[in-house]
Amino acid sequence: MVLWPQKRTMISTHFNFSKTKKLSDKSKLLIAFQKIGESRHSRKFQDLSKTNQIENLNVFSINNDYFKSSPIIPRWLMALNILLTM
Repeated sequence: MVLWPQKRTMISTHFNFSKTKKLSDKSKLLIAFQKIGESRHSRKFQDLSKTNQIENLNVFSINNDYFKSSPIIPRWLMALNILLTM
């Protein structure tokens, strides 16, 4: 059994788009994956035995940011975020 306090791996990529549309002038798409491993250990005071708990998580995320300029508001941002944890 491998015991570590916390182990993380993250992979991400992003794409920038600059085609002007009704809702946005620019947009940015970010796609990411995280693999998280965490171990927790507990032991009562002066007790020789301890308990170990290991947790593994996979986290997928998609973020899409839209940027728009207008005469009323110089620059505004609208964002769409999707997060899936397994």
